[in-house]
Amino acid sequence: MFIAPSNPQELKERILQRENTAEEEIKKRLETAKEEYELLSEYLEKPGHIDYLVLNNNFEECFNSLCSIVKAERCRIPRQDKEALKDIFNPKKIKDILN
Repeated sequence: MFIAPSNPQELKERILQRENTAEEEIKKRLETAKEEYELLSEYLEKPGHIDYLVLNNNFEECFNSLCSIVKAERCRIPRQDKEALKDIFNPKKIKDILN
């Protein structure tokens, strides 16, 4: 999952607007941001590297998107209780109940 502002300029402005941040820290954050955007560009060219990209333009929308992703991921079959699924979808049990 990758969470980012919609463009690098927005991220730069957010970093520069932070109060009480030392010049060296600002430089470090800008360099990290550059590296992350470059990495994202590479990942977008290779399917399967990033499953979700959330653009953080609006806090509430971003938060809702993140909650939706978490809920969806919890429903993925590999994350389910295998024994419970075997019991629920037991062919004999289904046949007995539905006949």
